This record gives sequence, structure tokens and C-alpha cells, in this order.
Amino acid sequence: MSEPLDPLERELAGFPPRGVSPELRQRIGERLRAPGWTWRHWAAVLGTAAAAGIVVLLAWPAPEPRTSPDSRSRASTNDPPLPPPTLAAYRRAFDRSPDALEELLRQHPTLALREGGEELRAGQRFNLLFLESLGDR
Repeated sequence: MSEPLDPLERELAGFPPRGVSPELRQRIGERLRAPGWTWRHWAAVLGTAAAAGIVVLLAWPAPEPRTSPDSRSRASTNDPPLPPPTLAAYRRAFDRSPDALEELLRQHPTLALREGGEELRAGQRFNLLFLESLGDR
């Protein structure tokens, strides 16, 4: 399913291909007879490879120091802080006992909520949220 040729394409299709000129043959022959890579080429390649190897070695991260199993079990001071408990966690603690709730509140004493320009501690925040949830029932 090819389209019919327009007049220019028909005219161009009638021209025979041009042969290879003697100058082109001579240049191709000279290139083929030319020696391969010289020592300068090899020196440039080896220098570039050495520079790339040095860059890779400098950029490679240092291995982590090996630790004994005992040191892994101990809590580190660099450990990230635990995420704050959810309202559901506070409710579960309250359902267990008031002491469990107090312990959970002691674990996260810095949680605060701004309420009317006043900063509320974690226990006060929980009390507000808990009382609001009781009012919904």
C-alpha cells in the first residue's frame, strides 16, 4: 500500500547512483593503513581510568564499624525518639488502669497543644480529648 510517486520522486528514481571517487578510495586506504593506537592514546586511557578509580575510592562510603551482639542490644543515645502515642493508645492504657495511663503520659511529657493561647501538657491534652470523645457517645 504505497502511494504513487510524485513527479520529483519519479525523476530522482531515474538517476543512477554515483560511484565512489578515487579521492575517497585513497582516504579510506590511508586510514586503513594508518597504525592503531599510539602510546599517547594508551597513556590517556590509563590516566583517565586511574583518575576515575581514585574518584570512586574517595566517594565510596566508609564501612560501618562492627559491633558486638551485646552492644546492639543496649539502647543507644543516638536512637530516634519514639513517635507520640495515638489517642487509641491512651484509651487502651486508661482501660487497663489509671496507673498505666500515668506511665504512658510520663513517657511523653513534652506533648503540648495550644488551646486558647495556653499551652497544655500531655495529660491535660489527653483529658480534653478523652472527655470530648465521651461527650460524643
